[in-house]
Amino acid sequence: MAFTGTDPVAWAKRQKRAINVLPARLVEAFANAMATRVGVGGFTPVDTGNLSRSVTISASPIMRDGPGYNSPVRQDYRAASSVAKGDGSAYVSYKAIYAHRVNYGFVGTDVLGRSYNQSGRGFNEANIARFPAILAGVVSKLRFE
Repeated sequence: MAFTGTDPVAWAKRQKRAINVLPARLVEAFANAMATRVGVGGFTPVDTGNLSRSVTISASPIMRDGPGYNSPVRQDYRAASSVAKGDGSAYVSYKAIYAHRVNYGFVGTDVLGRSYNQSGRGFNEANIARFPAILAGVVSKLRFE
């Protein structure tokens, strides 16, 4: 009688492949969600489109150069406290300098002397709150069986 069940070695290999591609696909899906604009299913506000186009993925925190910056980008909580990859952490960030101001709001004068009275949009928190659904979507597309 020949064995007709699931080959455990082949099953284990499929599981390993799916688990190995999960982090990269999750980071990419999260970055895509952060770049999705209001009006087309996302939360990122759009004026010129620069904010949504400024989403970037990096292996280390993005540092700002110039007066008053020289610190990590703060507006994104390092993509929900960083999305772990097999070789470290991935940071999904908005590179647009004004992303923090648009997300949290700003009242006052900036370092360039411009005056603002802008309420926060909270788009980053909305994207982070969607993270479990993004993870579920990525996992559902992987072949574990």
